[in-house]
Amino acid sequence: MNNPTNTLRITRKQSIQTNEVLFLEANANYTIIHLADGKSILAASTLKRFENKLPKNTFCRPNKSFIIHRYFIERINYQDKVIFLKNALIIQASRRKAALLKTFDPLTTNFSHLTTKQPL
Repeated sequence: MNNPTNTLRITRKQSIQTNEVLFLEANANYTIIHLADGKSILAASTLKRFENKLPKNTFCRPNKSFIIHRYFIERINYQDKVIFLKNALIIQASRRKAALLKTFDPLTTNFSHLTTKQPL
């Protein structure tokens, strides 16, 4: 189920705004949440759990290890199925997810409705 608000609950006592999230990275049964300010949070939940809580129109899952905030995508190389993030991170999309890359291309998608902090 998608979270209708812009808040992502990490634990009962900790939550963050979704516009602060750069990307999420799987680490076994944990998830590392990388924030736009350069900080990271280790959460004792799977990436799948967070995928179900994040808005689908703002976040995408290009492979089994990452969920990316669409605003932070700099460009996409469709031939090599590679996503370049604004923080210089490069993420390889899986074969199955490669067809979905065009739906979150920053050159063809309007992100003006998002209010986020500027990436590092």
